[in-house]
Amino acid sequence: MARPRIGYGVPLGAGLWGTGYAVLPAAGLYRPITSYDRATLAKDLGAHLLYGLTTAAAFAALGPARCRAREAG
Repeated sequence: MARPRIGYGVPLGAGLWGTGYAVLPAAGLYRPITSYDRATLAKDLGAHLLYGLTTAAAFAALGPARCRAREAG
């Protein structure tokens, strides 16, 4: 089984950020990306990157324990 990698958090966060600005306005839940200034978009992207990295780090930290549990079971 492949071990999770923390570096995968960057594309995860960026993908979620981009998907959110594509899907949420179409659903009428958010304004279009063009209505935000660069500073707001940068803060939002930063928050999504942090989320992605934190999620990837949690998976990486829990990965060895999950692998050991599968091998023991």
